[in-house]
Amino acid sequence: MKKLILILLGVLLLFYVSRAWGSEDVTCPKDSGWTKIDGTMPSYTTEGDIIIEVCVKGGQDKVFFTENGDNGCWKVMGIGTTSAYAQKIGEGRECKDISHASFLVGIMPTTLPTETITPSEVTPTPTEIIPTPTVNQVATPEPTHEIVVAPTTTLLPTTFVEEKEESISSIPQSELCRMTKGGLCL
Repeated sequence: MKKLILILLGVLLLFYVSRAWGSEDVTCPKDSGWTKIDGTMPSYTTEGDIIIEVCVKGGQDKVFFTENGDNGCWKVMGIGTTSAYAQKIGEGRECKDISHASFLVGIMPTTLPTETITPSEVTPTPTEIIPTPTVNQVATPEPTHEIVVAPTTTLLPTTFVEEKEESISSIPQSELCRMTKGGLCL
């Protein structure tokens, strides 16, 4: 039993000592395209290539960022550009001060990739348009088209009216029908 306790104590001591002395695993990379910058608000500007990743280290913590944003303690901005920085934004014991950051540089593409959408992928969405009148807008009624049928009138020859001074009501119906154009009677 004493042997087991000694082994456990030895493992714990080894783990604690290795963390206290530091380890290459806790430090951000500094080779193979990475540039390490010391300081509490490290920043880096390239000569034309873009920054594609940032590693931030504070205390025993190390975080890799592949896009702009934050983890609640540290914020990184500028990924995808030629200039980036890391900044402490959180408070409290869990948010350690930044000791350094490393910036990974990649080659800026000469042409940006584009996404091609084929017509079968596009689904039109119908949109209902409801007009909203403004304060000074006056509604103008739409013109309507009506067909008006005027009653037809049969005119008697003026000579007949002039020669006969009697009223039209005194002329027999059969006579009136004969005098109209075509001789039609209603």
